[in-house]
Amino acid sequence: MCIRDRYMGSISKFDMLLKYLEILNAKNIILASKSSGRRQVLDLLKLKYECYPSDFAEDLRKEDFARPVDYVRETCLGKMNDVYKKLHKNKKDFDLIICADTVCIFKDRIIEKPADHEEAYQIIKAFANEKHEVISVIYILVRIDPNPDAPIENQLVAWAPESTIVEFGDISEDAIKFFAATDAPLSVSGGYSIQDSAGSFIKSVYGCFYNVIGLPLYGMCKLLLEMIKKANWIQAVSYTHLRAHETPEHLVCRLLLEKK
Repeated sequence: MCIRDRYMGSISKFDMLLKYLEILNAKNIILASKSSGRRQVLDLLKLKYECYPSDFAEDLRKEDFARPVDYVRETCLGKMNDVYKKLHKNKKDFDLIICADTVCIFKDRIIEKPADHEEAYQIIKAFANEKHEVISVIYILVRIDPNPDAPIENQLVAWAPESTIVEFGDISEDAIKFFAATDAPLSVSGGYSIQDSAGSFIKSVYGCFYNVIGLPLYGMCKLLLEMIKKANWIQAVSYTHLRAHETPEHLVCRLLLEKK
């Protein structure tokens, strides 16, 4: 798909996104997901946004991709394109779209949502006492062409990947069977949510914890900051009320707290 996107592989030194919270919250932000985990992560930033989930089928042939990250990227791009088209079709105003897709990789096999309780049992049993990789791709679209009929190629689009290694501990057979029999594994890639009861299965996490939830927070903030700078959304932050011995970062945090 020939859209004007690029991989943000070398982003400049990370600035503080909280500085620009007021600017961002004046925009119409769309989270292209219905995932409760992704909403929980985004809520940490105090961002105002609206969920607009994708209807993309997510049925790409895995064997057509040389690397798992390529599969995840194409799936994420498909989801974002679907939401972009629906927003235009429904004449929904928006300024920015955040989209993500996440899968688990175990022994070179892509693990997505289990189809049923038996598959959930097999996945968790395989993960026990083993390490697996969690890969996410984030896509962010900033609307720079306000034309209601503008194709996606006219907008500013970029993406970034994230990888985390998760190590499961020793899990009893009874615990695996009990967990797999619930509905919890059926709605998430890899059959578990780290922020729920399955978190008790996890011995170690190497990398971004939030990536395991489905939205790598640090990577997303870096990409988002780079994008809004390129879109010229950022204005200078006034430090006229800076107190003695107070840094600009402390000022921003204080002003945000005083607004509560």
